[in-house]
Amino acid sequence: MDIGVQRAVQQRLSDLMVVAQRHWKRSFPMPLVSYDLRGRCAGQALLGQNRIRINRTLLLENLEAFLFQTVGHEVAHLICWQVHGQRARPHGVEWRMVMAILGLPPKRCHNYDTARSAVRKKLATFAYACRCRIRQMTIIRHRRMLKSPGYYRCRQCGESLRAV
Repeated sequence: MDIGVQRAVQQRLSDLMVVAQRHWKRSFPMPLVSYDLRGRCAGQALLGQNRIRINRTLLLENLEAFLFQTVGHEVAHLICWQVHGQRARPHGVEWRMVMAILGLPPKRCHNYDTARSAVRKKLATFAYACRCRIRQMTIIRHRRMLKSPGYYRCRQCGESLRAV
């Protein structure tokens, strides 16, 4: 990874932390950064560890937007957790307030092209039905359904999904 890019990430983190410290009149520890995230996710905040994971491929392909929005998005999660604790929802009112204080639009999702970063595997699917249609569920959702029948409901008819 280019040292210049890592420095740019660290500088953006520092700038955001200064804004937060001025607003709340307290210090926040500088988060650790790792560049090991893969797949479609651009960033991840590990709250209890005060750590941010970054998708290196998406960072390099979308450097300017990534530094502005994604790094800020993840910093906002860390600050929100440190200020409001566990009661704050991941993209709830408190997080949106922190984003506004940092001068960022409170966007939940990115729109980066993930074709080169996403590892696409052919996953097994399982058929589930409701009154209005049959749909395919991934193995992850299938296992969740086995543990908690009725966990998923159809948004159109409201019926619980059942295995076909």
